[in-house]
Amino acid sequence: MADTEIAVHLYGESTARFTLAGERHVTLRQQSDYPWNGEIAIAVEMDTPSSFAISLRIPAWAKDATLAINGNELKLADITMDGYARIEREWAPGDAIALTLPLMPRAVRANTKVRQDAGRVAVMRGPLVYCLEGADNAPGLNSVLLADGLGKAETAVIPDLRQAIAIDLPALRETSRSDELYTTESPALVEERLRMVPYHLWDNRAPGEMLVWVRESR
Repeated sequence: MADTEIAVHLYGESTARFTLAGERHVTLRQQSDYPWNGEIAIAVEMDTPSSFAISLRIPAWAKDATLAINGNELKLADITMDGYARIEREWAPGDAIALTLPLMPRAVRANTKVRQDAGRVAVMRGPLVYCLEGADNAPGLNSVLLADGLGKAETAVIPDLRQAIAIDLPALRETSRSDELYTTESPALVEERLRMVPYHLWDNRAPGEMLVWVRESR
């Protein structure tokens, strides 16, 4: 915060009170279920109209974010710099900010110098990293291959993980055609549906396997 500007770096249900230039009192009330939902509403409260700026953090992954003031959409490209959308105007009591950060699952790849992650991807949704966990999937997570399943991903609520959001998506699993330790035969590919959960919540139900970097089918 500066004398004439407020910056919002984090999103979540909250109330923040500020004093600008030592005399103007401003309250920002956030209503949001972020990071499970990308709809963020911020109410601007004050005694009298006042001119100042509010800067909102726009994450680099939020390519199609939208922003509106009192229902009027702003062009983010015109007001965003260094990762923040800066809105400078005369604010009135009851002004409403509506920010939408799309939470589409996306594949993230490591630099090729990270040899342990070569040919693998991590899956993120919004700011959260996801993982495969043994509690939801068959054993042998390293046999899983992600193809183009992210385009067909669906989300679901996980009641036993405090209503967190899971990602369900189609994938392939390699299955050996024989019990021999070594063979010249290529493994069979079996279609199956996987469930991914937020990485920070793994191992909260039952001990077992966990995998973040999943092999990618090309």
